[in-house]
Amino acid sequence: MDSGIPSRIIGDPTRLRQILFNLLGNAVKFTATGEVKLLIELIDEKISSESEWCQLHFRVMDTGIGISPDKQSKIFQNFYQADSAITRQYGGSGLGLAICKRLVTLMGGTIDFKSTPGTGSEFFFSLKFKVDKEASPSSTQKSSVHVNHLTHPEAIHTAHPFHTLIVDDSLDNRIIIERFLEIMGGTVDLAENGQEGVTLFQKNHYDLVLIDMQMPVLDGYSATRQIRQWEQSQKKTPTTILALTAHAFKEELQKCLDAGCDSYLIKPLTYETAKSIILSALGRHTPPKTGTSTSAIAEDVTVYQVAIPRMLAPIMPKILESKRNQCQELRNALEQKDFEAIRKLGHKIRGSHNLDKVNAQGRSLENCPSDDVEIFTGMIDELEDFLTHVAFTVIKD
Repeated sequence: MDSGIPSRIIGDPTRLRQILFNLLGNAVKFTATGEVKLLIELIDEKISSESEWCQLHFRVMDTGIGISPDKQSKIFQNFYQADSAITRQYGGSGLGLAICKRLVTLMGGTIDFKSTPGTGSEFFFSLKFKVDKEASPSSTQKSSVHVNHLTHPEAIHTAHPFHTLIVDDSLDNRIIIERFLEIMGGTVDLAENGQEGVTLFQKNHYDLVLIDMQMPVLDGYSATRQIRQWEQSQKKTPTTILALTAHAFKEELQKCLDAGCDSYLIKPLTYETAKSIILSALGRHTPPKTGTSTSAIAEDVTVYQVAIPRMLAPIMPKILESKRNQCQELRNALEQKDFEAIRKLGHKIRGSHNLDKVNAQGRSLENCPSDDVEIFTGMIDELEDFLTHVAFTVIKD
């Protein structure tokens, strides 16, 4: 930061945090080698007896893949996907640039970027802040801020890490469960459907399998049966298999056990519940902590503020992008009046995350009995509004 920046300024921390969260998340995501830097510079100020304000210029720079010239004019459009190949390779094509532009505009600023394919990108925006008159100028020397991934302070270190196969067609479920297992000291392989899961299982050794019950290609019930049959034919010791299900009904849970699962985890997951059940299943039980939910949602006119545990902060950009991509899939299905596809997407959009409103909207879409376009349009509009204006506050776990 520039040394002349006042040590205390007055502004909207929620919106500023969300803008930087999105831009830095993108920079890290698309930069395999090199660096990501955040620079904050003082470009104007006014100090008088009547008013005190300063204008700051924020620059997020990376040495990543860059943006092709033919895509740059559309990069700030809502839910725009710059390149399908990038979406497949990186799990999406960028997080919340339309949101950044909207938030910067709401704060009275401007945002722009420059980018060269293969060299990197720089996103920059300027905002004006009121200066706290009681604070003295900062003595901090000009420096750059490098972004590192967060390590959870309570990460479990073990001399014998366990290897887990996660089988789930939901990207956000895979991301969050993988993060949970990393904190527990495990390593992970991922599969998007039951058939992929069975193939991976037959090629590798796993201490644990976490498998979703409702998936395309091959569902979790059939995949579990195939795994058990293969283990028996190969005279293998049965591997612990935990079902991932959104249904808490006794009949559904018994169906999981009948298919060959040892136990189950009910979505959406919390870390403490998952840790207790998983470590217990592996013979490494630690007593679960007690306490209230770590998620909370507070709304105002323009921003939905969501509290998230610190350990989830590094993966929330991927979760948000997954939800926004699914929202676009809902729009496409609505245009085709494919109401059955909308209901299936409603089930899929629910997941193991702290976005209670997304879970609720997904449930409403899944269970909507009507084929009325206006009803579905209203629900999708509400979901899109939340995804456009959500902001995160990181709290202590």
